[in-house]
Amino acid sequence: MKMNFDTPMKQAAFLAQLGHESKGLSDFIEDEGEKNPNLHGGYYGRGAIQLTRRDWNYEPATMYFGIPLLDN
Repeated sequence: MKMNFDTPMKQAAFLAQLGHESKGLSDFIEDEGEKNPNLHGGYYGRGAIQLTRRDWNYEPATMYFGIPLLDN
């Protein structure tokens, strides 16, 4: 999926989301206490935008990037 950040508002929203998801760009994997198998289907957030849920994020990202995220 290609994103279009062509306005200052969209750029600011993206940067704000990055900061929120990664605790101010200091943490790129959810803490153990934040893992919720019922909510995330057994997968926890990782990365600057915190991929979660197998069906919503891990599978599409695996296909898009061509790397075995589901195996690691």
